[in-house]
Amino acid sequence: PISISSASLAGTKAANYDLSLTGAPTTTATISQKTLTIGGSFTASDKVYSATTSASIATNSLTLVTKVGSDDVSLTSVVVAFATADAASGKTVSISSASLTGMKSANYSLSLTGAPTTTARITQKLVTIGGSFTASGKEYDGGSTASIATNSLTLTGVNGSDDVSLTSIVVAFA
Repeated sequence: PISISSASLAGTKAANYDLSLTGAPTTTATISQKTLTIGGSFTASDKVYSATTSASIATNSLTLVTKVGSDDVSLTSVVVAFATADAASGKTVSISSASLTGMKSANYSLSLTGAPTTTARITQKLVTIGGSFTASGKEYDGGSTASIATNSLTLTGVNGSDDVSLTSIVVAFA
């Protein structure tokens, strides 16, 4: 409930009256959470291509903007992600989720709108050739060119169902 906590009297005859708040009307209303935003900055670690947008924070100087006074509320569980999973330099990394903690955290909500971003790099993942192949024999011709007779070559290290294949295979006699 909301009650009258103080009031004054005014007017030319106000001095003749003593105001009592006993029995004064009350009402109800709600106090809504104050929305906080994230300020400051962070850096993200570079990573090797993994077919996911997951990222990790390298340095964290993130802050909460517009909290009331010195309320005990802090930013926690900050999760960041690359905009896309593909390998490249200068890729945008954004905050994808975060939580509030502290004695007064229930008085607040968190908005990621306008939150800081950074950039990092996703490097290409190294894949290797596995499997086997056989080569056709040939008559001596002074060259080292060879041709594949049977091909059971595979790529090792490809992530999940990524569409990557081995093409333009050149073989040669050593």
